[in-house]
Amino acid sequence: MLVVDTSAFIDSILPVRGREDRNRLARRAISAAEARGIPLLMPRLGIVETMSLVKRLTGSDEAVDLAMEYIEAKVLQVSEDWIFEDAKTIAREIHPRAADSYFRATAKKFNALLISSDKDMVTRAKKTGIRAFYVLDETQLDEYLNEISGGAV
Repeated sequence: MLVVDTSAFIDSILPVRGREDRNRLARRAISAAEARGIPLLMPRLGIVETMSLVKRLTGSDEAVDLAMEYIEAKVLQVSEDWIFEDAKTIAREIHPRAADSYFRATAKKFNALLISSDKDMVTRAKKTGIRAFYVLDETQLDEYLNEISGGAV
């Protein structure tokens, strides 16, 4: 299973002029998981975060609708009921951004990998034993691709 942080998801769906590498790398990470049939996970808080960011960055309701269609079709949405206590524990122990606690709790609960375009989130997640990868770093992206391929990359 793969927890997709909002930052990586947004990078994968919204190319930004002058920052096309972000889009290419994040798309590569998510597409590789999809191609291997690895379930994608996101806490429900991430759905709201995605809607907000897509609307803010594009100003388009149609873009929000397209992002939500993709999420509804491809991403397992994890209810806060499943991860709330873990998120609270993470918040108390390492005091990350609140949303990050939910993504880490999801990865922990499902023993899943975590990908993000947020370097700080990945660094902190690794300190708590979560297999996390910063997808905007080609070396970490290659490590992630190797892991999901069973060493066949």
